[in-house]
Amino acid sequence: MDLYRRESRDEKRRQQIKEVILTQIDLLRRYESVDGGWGYYDFRVGAKRPATDSTSFLTATVLIAFHAAKNIGVEIPEDVLNRGIASINRQEKNDHSYLYGEYLRWQPMMPINRPGGSLGRSQACNLALRLWR
Repeated sequence: MDLYRRESRDEKRRQQIKEVILTQIDLLRRYESVDGGWGYYDFRVGAKRPATDSTSFLTATVLIAFHAAKNIGVEIPEDVLNRGIASINRQEKNDHSYLYGEYLRWQPMMPINRPGGSLGRSQACNLALRLWR
């Protein structure tokens, strides 16, 4: 988005940047995890649509980028956006920290899921939810 703003005088270049952003959004739609949100590579199944679980911090990163894209006039697909938000909401724990990934929801007190292990991702998740609420 910074590149788009920097090209303030070259409308042709700005349109090219928007087209690249739209291509990336299309790829994010295609590689969205089956549970909504985004995660690492699909090491389990290798399906066309990833069968891997989403992780809170990758999903938050995408949602923050979506918000930046929206601010320059790019339309964000509502269904993809809503599934990403739902994924982060499912990963929020009662103490307001976040699971590493949805696959760990039945092990919320694993060391990686405790508040100390969640410090970095909690900020990204909180920002993503704040931007879209």
